[in-house]
Amino acid sequence: MKKNIFRFLYCGKIDLSVEAVDILTLLTTANEFELESLVVHIQEFLIDNQKDFIKNNVTKFLDDNIFESNNFKLIRNYCLEIIPDTPND
Repeated sequence: MKKNIFRFLYCGKIDLSVEAVDILTLLTTANEFELESLVVHIQEFLIDNQKDFIKNNVTKFLDDNIFESNNFKLIRNYCLEIIPDTPND
């Protein structure tokens, strides 16, 4: 994870071809380092490329205190939009 953050800091590039769970760790780490553009980029990537993961973990995104931050409004708003489409198990 750190390698990805350092690559972003030095090159402006990031490799998001990792497991979705690892992307969440990357997202929270980017937020801790206050890398706002990276936080937005990762959220957009998740919304565009990991819809099933988000649907299967929608409660994690909404319940987890970490995601209460305004920095995560893209992913939070997306989750609120898809709740009616997400079946109850």
